Amino acid sequence: MSKKFSAVVSALLAFVWSFGSTPAFADPWPNLGEFTFGGALWQFDNFGIAQGTDTSRHFDGNHSIYYPLEFFINNNNDLFQSGHDFVYCPNESTSQVSTQSDGDIVIECPRYELGTNTSVFAQLRFRIYGVEDNGWLLREELILSNDSGSDFTFNDLYTYQYAENYVYDSTGSNTFITSSGGNSALATNDTWFISAMNNGGSIVQTISWARTGNAAQHNITAGGYANIDGDLRTQYGQRIVPAGDSLHFIQFVNMNIPASPFTSSADAVADAQSQVQEFSVFTGRLTRGLDPLIDYIGWGLPVSTPTPTSTPTTVATSTPVTTVSLANTGSGVEVSNLLTISVVISTVGALMVLRSRKRNRFNY
Repeated sequence: MSKKFSAVVSALLAFVWSFGSTPAFADPWPNLGEFTFGGALWQFDNFGIAQGTDTSRHFDGNHSIYYPLEFFINNNNDLFQSGHDFVYCPNESTSQVSTQSDGDIVIECPRYELGTNTSVFAQLRFRIYGVEDNGWLLREELILSNDSGSDFTFNDLYTYQYAENYVYDSTGSNTFITSSGGNSALATNDTWFISAMNNGGSIVQTISWARTGNAAQHNITAGGYANIDGDLRTQYGQRIVPAGDSLHFIQFVNMNIPASPFTSSADAVADAQSQVQEFSVFTGRLTRGLDPLIDYIGWGLPVSTPTPTSTPTTVATSTPVTTVSLANTGSGVEVSNLLTISVVISTVGALMVLRSRKRNRFNY
């Protein structure tokens, strides 16, 4: 298939895929930036995820999840006078918030320019999963875009894991449960870890920054220890954004809440250990709303999976939702207008017919 023809087909398929993530409702920014699901509470501020805790706030403060995914740009004097700064969510109350038809909430922070007149931009996006499944999962996406006319280099990009770094350990308790490599402290090629205080003393948190076993492929390293000054972080190192292009980074945090009377973490830890099995592939709910044509750093291309067939539901406009499976992609797409998707698929078919007339055999 020629590059030109392939690009046309890919663009049309991406258009079709996009219907599956159409929001059902647009929402206002909640009071104090707090989003609640069942017994879980996620709080946001201008640095992104500020806290993850239970709605009764039993685990408020030192024993909650605290700023778990903080992207930091270092050694870039061409962006900042100090050479470094956190990526943030400017004027977070003006973020676009939408409730999806599956119950998830999507938050798109305002896009902002890094430095002055650089034409290099950053944006944070979050997806809070609305259904508990071995914990309460949240996805963070960082988009670094280069709108200038030349390549731009980020000299040193990494994320802090604040909760594990000093909040839990201020009690002196052993908090590191395990990592993807089965280690008691982060190893270079780890891709996730689980941490908590023992005996129901804190939220059980999981952090994941790459598909299991995929860190080296994406040049990501991890390091640090579970102690007060362990400097626990995920290193992305130097990253070059080509002119007119973007880089997309994905991380997840999962929250498991010990049951009352909060004397044991065993069940919550067991649920967390079941949940991390999801990170072995980049598919299912992990990829909801993502672009199938983007290679996400740490994860790769989203792998499509069929949407389970069920009784059609309705979205905000009361338009029936239909599930359509795309041949040769295996993707299930929920759309509110079957005619539109039929036209797109017909267009792809027509292009294939025209192409086949020029060649005796069409290679898929």
